[in-house]
Amino acid sequence: MKANLLTLFTILVLASCAAQKKDIKTGVLKGSVGEYIGNCMPAPNRPSCKPQPISAKIMITRLSRDFSLQLLVDSVESNHDGNFEINLPGGSYSLFIKDDGTYVCTGISCPSDCYCTPFEIVADSATTIKVTLDHATW
Repeated sequence: MKANLLTLFTILVLASCAAQKKDIKTGVLKGSVGEYIGNCMPAPNRPSCKPQPISAKIMITRLSRDFSLQLLVDSVESNHDGNFEINLPGGSYSLFIKDDGTYVCTGISCPSDCYCTPFEIVADSATTIKVTLDHATW
């Protein structure tokens, strides 16, 4: 009898967890990663520099000034064309890129508090973001 009750309780708990996961509304983050490299110093008769697409590790944290594993929400790798896509729950986040073993921020927004590469995910919609690493000579 105890075994049957324990089995029933386990099934109910697992079913409850599955139902809760279905209630989380997500949106999509789509984007691209590029890198400025070489001599990008403006000069007559020289075309302007454009970022080259790269494959990179992208770390998504809760809204933050600095990278912290404690704030990590998820991660994704951009493909060789620099493109990436990931589903996230609705909310505010920061994006960091792995660059030579360090996670860097490519943009800072300071409306009131300063946050690294902030973006917003809205349930059932897509957010697009472009980020670049700058390794060029200017």
